[in-house]
Amino acid sequence: MSDLLSRSWQKVNWGKLSSSPHAVFLGSCFSTEIAKRAAACGWKVVSNPMGTLFQPLVIADWIRESIGESVMLWEEHCIQHEDQVKCLMSGNLLNGMATKEVLTKIEQVKEQIAVSMKNADLLVITFGTAYAWKYLPTSRWVGNCQRLQQQDFQRELIPLEYLEKYWKETMAIIRNGFPNLKIIFTVSPVRHEKLGVMENARSKAILVELCHRLQEGESVHYFPSYEWITDELRDYAYYQTDGCHPSDAAIDFVFQKWMQTFQINEKI
Repeated sequence: MSDLLSRSWQKVNWGKLSSSPHAVFLGSCFSTEIAKRAAACGWKVVSNPMGTLFQPLVIADWIRESIGESVMLWEEHCIQHEDQVKCLMSGNLLNGMATKEVLTKIEQVKEQIAVSMKNADLLVITFGTAYAWKYLPTSRWVGNCQRLQQQDFQRELIPLEYLEKYWKETMAIIRNGFPNLKIIFTVSPVRHEKLGVMENARSKAILVELCHRLQEGESVHYFPSYEWITDELRDYAYYQTDGCHPSDAAIDFVFQKWMQTFQINEKI
């Protein structure tokens, strides 16, 4: 176990927050785990109200839609399957028995995100994969394949330059509406080995570089959760039995670094 990153991180200081900071966490399941621990420490947290999302383009689309800067035909993403209507842009949370019900849930989530961002100190974005899945009947990128037939989708590795351009446009929209909001990017350490070992490595490399390109002065930062688990802990003992998801001990370790970054003294 190397502590090189931890020793260098001792110099990092993103400032103090109040005893009950407001934060919006969007992205992967790792983001959800960090949000749960933050809430247990008294943070006021909104975490993935649309469900878990891994793809940077889809996360950006939800933000744009929520603050009224994009027009999406949500009906195209509502698919009848397995006796219910599923939203391909979200997790299972927004599924329902009828399209109208799903569209109502979508509008409620968009409003929740918009209100939460208005009140938040931090917007925390966790990217999971640079791969995207296109639903062929509509030629639209989706956030969740929702157990539909594999042949209905086309997988594609999104180029770094495209992701950078799309997210810089998204950040400009966020800045226009919420100039005082701090944005923190991080990359999920969850291994997407079903894609292939080399494919997962390519994907994570793109995401890490993307986050570094998006940093801006004192208002946009990169938090190295991926590096802490893969480079500092770097042992399968810190993963669950599937060898892909970090263990509770690993997440607790990263969360302690998170709290230290803001000079907040609460313990897990």
